[in-house]
Amino acid sequence: MMKYIITSLLIGIAFSGFSQDVEDEIEFVYIKAEYLLKTERYADAIKQFGEVIRKQPDYKDALVKRASAKYMLASYRGVKEDLINYIKMKGASMEATKLLAMTDYRQGNHEAAINSLNTLMACGSSDPELFFVRGECYLGMEAFEDACGNWQKAASMGYNKASLQANKYCKDIVANVPNSGPRPRPGAGTASGTTTSTPSQTKPVPTTSNDGPITKPTTKPIPTKPGTGSTTGNTTGSQTVPQVEDEVVITKPTQPIDNSVNEIYVDEDLTLLIRNGLGSRKLLQQPNILILADEGGTVSIDVVVNDRGRVDSAEFNASNSSLSTQSIISLAIRKAKEFWFEKSEWEETRGTIVFKISGR
Repeated sequence: MMKYIITSLLIGIAFSGFSQDVEDEIEFVYIKAEYLLKTERYADAIKQFGEVIRKQPDYKDALVKRASAKYMLASYRGVKEDLINYIKMKGASMEATKLLAMTDYRQGNHEAAINSLNTLMACGSSDPELFFVRGECYLGMEAFEDACGNWQKAASMGYNKASLQANKYCKDIVANVPNSGPRPRPGAGTASGTTTSTPSQTKPVPTTSNDGPITKPTTKPIPTKPGTGSTTGNTTGSQTVPQVEDEVVITKPTQPIDNSVNEIYVDEDLTLLIRNGLGSRKLLQQPNILILADEGGTVSIDVVVNDRGRVDSAEFNASNSSLSTQSIISLAIRKAKEFWFEKSEWEETRGTIVFKISGR
């Protein structure tokens, strides 16, 4: 009997040690995957998180982390698959809900994105990016007043992208006053020019009398101050209506449109095209780039450059790219953030860096 007890204890200890070893191994791979994600090596991070998920699908937030890496590579279908699996196992978290909202926004599913954003805000989130993205969704739905309200909220929280959008689109949006008429489409009004308004005149209504013919009512001229000279304007009979002075509206200067392209030959395998708003901006420093690919094509990275010339953000533009190799996309995003342009008077300038790869 004692023999069987000792055997059972040994087996239990062995399995306990094996379980601990597996747990340690998963933790090690998870930490490695997190490091790869933080250093923007997204393709490698996806592989490592995949190893964790294969061994233990509900381990921490590995599914959400892998979805984040896929999002940066614009693999939106994979993002949703991971998020749905995570929500089924653990329920909706703030991080998962935001990532789902951003994915729907990128795919043009504006109503779905707004629903997720509303959920986040109802839970107390005060992230200005959420208001900015909700404004972008409303813009896509042509709900211009709602878009401006969200941009202005984000701008008041110091979000520069929202300030740029509000300055661009919201000049002609009228205040939300009852019975103020339809809301104008951005760019359709006259906020940037001068306006002249002249009160309309109504003709006097003739009066009739039973005892005589129809007579016209007499009007007295409106007196003018001495020394003001003649008065110009519309007149009806002897009545003179002064013309209203022009209303001068002061508008902020708008950023000029830059359609130029700066083509940079790197080597026989790679040429860079800097365009869509950054072509004429002087490049002070570009990173060393080595890309070897069997297949030729283009990878477009949309960037936002601050007034100091540094790249604040870089994001893969799948619709304007012909290559979808994740390792090359990850490299292009990382290198795009290392460009350094000259200073500018504008807080943010948007543009595109295209990696034109020849292939072998």
